[in-house]
Amino acid sequence: MGTFIDLLEGIAHSDEKCVLATIIHIEGSAYLKEGTSMIIYGDGKYVGMLSASCLEEDVIIRAKEVFENECSQTIMYDMRKEDDLSWGQGAGCNGVIYILLEFVTERLKDELMFTKERLERGKSILYKKEFSYQLSLLNDSFIETDIGEVKKNGLFIDEANRGLQYRCFYTPKPRMIIFGAGADVKPIASLAFQAGFDVILGDWRPESIHKQSFPEAKELIIGTPEEIAAQIAFLETDFVIVMSHNFLKDQQFLNRVIDGKWRYLGILGPKERTMRLFNKKHIPGSVSSPAGLSIGAKGPNEIAISIMAEVIQKLRMSERKSVENDFK
Repeated sequence: MGTFIDLLEGIAHSDEKCVLATIIHIEGSAYLKEGTSMIIYGDGKYVGMLSASCLEEDVIIRAKEVFENECSQTIMYDMRKEDDLSWGQGAGCNGVIYILLEFVTERLKDELMFTKERLERGKSILYKKEFSYQLSLLNDSFIETDIGEVKKNGLFIDEANRGLQYRCFYTPKPRMIIFGAGADVKPIASLAFQAGFDVILGDWRPESIHKQSFPEAKELIIGTPEEIAAQIAFLETDFVIVMSHNFLKDQQFLNRVIDGKWRYLGILGPKERTMRLFNKKHIPGSVSSPAGLSIGAKGPNEIAISIMAEVIQKLRMSERKSVENDFK
């Protein structure tokens, strides 16, 4: 599927002409939400997805006209009908989906590369598009913003300009920071990467922490717990997991990060061990111990699934809370 920044990576490393397809509005329910994009190339190949394989084939066909005219086009799919006479071939997804197809001109590519560079630097971008009431694209802009949380994406009435405005907030990839590089870290690092996280690993053992064992990690840091913590500029959007299996090392790392910024801090192991890590004091309510949802997980793979389930739950809950606060 890929994240938006993954799509930008593909555009950056290709000279092929392409069309950017983006969900701009949904009425009812749909598999994916506003702001979801895919890239379509002239030969019909594509990166990303807009649905559970219901729309992609038809979107690619409709993109041919955009390639020919090099002009944007908004298309609508009514997924509510369950009969095979409708375009949706019996999808019955109970939603109407509006998709904007944009030919990626040199100007748009420059703007997308600006977005890519800012996202990689930890900045957020507001992408605004001005439409007529007939959904003809009139203007667009990419604006760097200081927002740290996801805002509501979608189409809104723009009374000032007597039209519609589409707003989409692109934020950097969330970071998964793991202290420890044992064998049981591998499935967590892999799942986090697949879920769209940038994975950062820290460990004091050079023989354990290397690219062959963790090919999907963005950064590997070797050093003492204090040195590792000092090299990471923790953000309030970070997800941190402590799982080195060395009591003193875990304690030293925790002492450096417990009062810092992060969204999630999980500690592997039973509560009794975590209590001792905190010198038998109570475990802070902000700390997840033991890390992961209680699903009776056994073995490294199942434990990794339980931890990632809790991480994703925390991520989505924070996104919903941000949207509710800003668009009540």
